[in-house]
Amino acid sequence: MGGIFPDLGYVSCQVKNKIYFSIYSCNLQLCMYVAGMQVPEGFQEIPRAAKNYVVSSSGMVFNMKTGRLLKQHWNGYNTYTVIRDKEEKQFRFCFEKMHRQNYTPLTKEWVLEDDKAKVIPDYPDYAISEYGAVYLINPRKKGPRAGEVHMISDIYVEGRHYVKLVDSETKKPRAVRVDKLNEQLWGGA
Repeated sequence: MGGIFPDLGYVSCQVKNKIYFSIYSCNLQLCMYVAGMQVPEGFQEIPRAAKNYVVSSSGMVFNMKTGRLLKQHWNGYNTYTVIRDKEEKQFRFCFEKMHRQNYTPLTKEWVLEDDKAKVIPDYPDYAISEYGAVYLINPRKKGPRAGEVHMISDIYVEGRHYVKLVDSETKKPRAVRVDKLNEQLWGGA
């Protein structure tokens, strides 16, 4: 059973659950890379990971120690690969997030002072800006966006925009119309 990775220029074949590589007709080149722990052409090192893990331009992670491509998983938001860091602790590596090094997350201060959003009285964990952007300003402790201040996605139902807000006391979500929130706090739709 074989597969081709055109962006890498590698041909692989799977024999008894092991993946063997050849670079077109030159089997020796990748073996030398693996034995000497040099990064193969078309791959780059992963900043936080142990030295034996490298990633291709398409996000495939290769373990140079074992000579295998690692399995990718889907968590509902991103694809990730389970690898080890330099201290041999396991972590989830997401290729898409590797290139977001310059990303600066939102802060509660920025939302309230710079964007001039107002806290929603019935939902104190949320704020709404004058132009209708709803932010979670007191982030959750668990989940995929734990500890992160972020803008809430809206839902479009029958010509109206809604956001799902969680009541801080009952912990139950409720769909609330954005134009009603805007009118309540800013005096206009």
